[in-house]
Amino acid sequence: MDTKRLLLSAAAAIALCACDKWESPPDDPGVALARAQILAAPALQVHGATLNVPSKKYPTIGAALSSAKRGDLVRVAPGYYPECIVLVDGVTVEGMPGAMLDGSSCDLSVPAIVYADASVQQGATVRGFHITGTKSPAVHLEGARAVEMLDLFINTPPGTPPRTIFMNASTRNVVSRCQLVGGGGIRLFSGSSATLSDLDIQYGPGPGVRSSESSFTLQDSRLLGNAGPASVFILHGSRATLSNNDIEGFTNGVRVDSGIAVDEVGWAPSQARLEGNRIHGNGEVGLWVAGRGSRVIGSGNTYEASGLSGVHVTGGATYVGERERMTGNTWDGLVVRGCDQRNRRNADGSFSPVILQERSLAVLNDFALDGNGADGLWAACDAQVNLAHGSISHNVGRGAGVASTWDFGDGNQSYAPSRLGAVWTVFGSNRVGALLLEDSRMILGTLEEPGMNSFLDNWQKAIGNRSSVPVFAQWNWFGTTDAAVIAGSFVGDVTYDPFLLHEP
Repeated sequence: MDTKRLLLSAAAAIALCACDKWESPPDDPGVALARAQILAAPALQVHGATLNVPSKKYPTIGAALSSAKRGDLVRVAPGYYPECIVLVDGVTVEGMPGAMLDGSSCDLSVPAIVYADASVQQGATVRGFHITGTKSPAVHLEGARAVEMLDLFINTPPGTPPRTIFMNASTRNVVSRCQLVGGGGIRLFSGSSATLSDLDIQYGPGPGVRSSESSFTLQDSRLLGNAGPASVFILHGSRATLSNNDIEGFTNGVRVDSGIAVDEVGWAPSQARLEGNRIHGNGEVGLWVAGRGSRVIGSGNTYEASGLSGVHVTGGATYVGERERMTGNTWDGLVVRGCDQRNRRNADGSFSPVILQERSLAVLNDFALDGNGADGLWAACDAQVNLAHGSISHNVGRGAGVASTWDFGDGNQSYAPSRLGAVWTVFGSNRVGALLLEDSRMILGTLEEPGMNSFLDNWQKAIGNRSSVPVFAQWNWFGTTDAAVIAGSFVGDVTYDPFLLHEP
């Protein structure tokens, strides 16, 4: 054996062994013996064998997998395969175009059409199949690691529970270039993690992606017509990054939430980073951030044409955004409220509504809250909102409204003063530029911190104040230098002098 071949053999063997589990000290004779055995071993085969299905030796995929070893490729010819398969550590199962897996006739004891358990720790790959059948989920990972699911088309029949790909305590997984139609989406539970990319998830009865106490990245994907609480549901202490996706859901687009019921196990803040997503045409809200400690950082996202509002921030959540656009929504662009209504489980198993009160925070820079059917911004019951370098224009109602009370209906209300601060923002062509109610506060500029805002062409009033405290709106531009005209554009106590003599 030449020296180069010997060194390559030794390096490969060391990479595959569980060296981190050795407990012997470096100078122990056992370590020296093990090293000598590695050096004396024949060279490892870099590429495994190819096992062709169907063939005389391997008539089924299962037969090939029962013989496969790490590094092997099970290559499946076009055709119909009525079987469920169990992935093998380090083995790739590749379906040629036209290869179909049908799990309808599989034994009920088999967890899924494609299954991987904790024996898969160094990775496995399944790719290129059309997968169908009544089993749910179609793919189930239980304690597996580094499983790649590539180029799959999974069509689940109606009435099947909404779990097309299910991961439980499974980490470092990859789902890419897959289409999931009709039966559900991807579920991550109990510390799972995955990279999800270039996916098409359509018309499932539940969320396209749901995560509980897990983490994932979703990028360059399309989610259309999925139901449940949201197309992407990030729950119970999960972490997620979403970038360059197109999300159009039956209810909410993206929901980042601490929990469903206030006493549910797993109530914990969730966090997400959203970048460059188009979240549009959702039946209710584009983005909903809810629960104490939950947080979203957004950059360059569009939330438009939702049935209710572009973004909701409730119950102690935080939303920080830059270059965010909330436009053309049926009601409001942005809603921020410290209160939230959840359910509490009773002793008899029923639920009763309970109101949570915790300050919510929204901070936006370089933003647009334009062309919404009601208000650009509505803040209430302990909401704190800071705005800079943005536009609140062409909204049918108020550009910005700030209040202390939120009415949940059925006699349930929550009350706590809110606060809005805005600088370098255009309030234009709304019914009212900004309106303050109750004993909340609105700071639109002071002597020490000039507002530099512009109030232009708001067809009723520039600023309305129906609260018990003054609105401070100094060093702003009101479209004119005529002090009498400016004063006539207000209702209530508004401190506006000095004002700008030209547009900032």
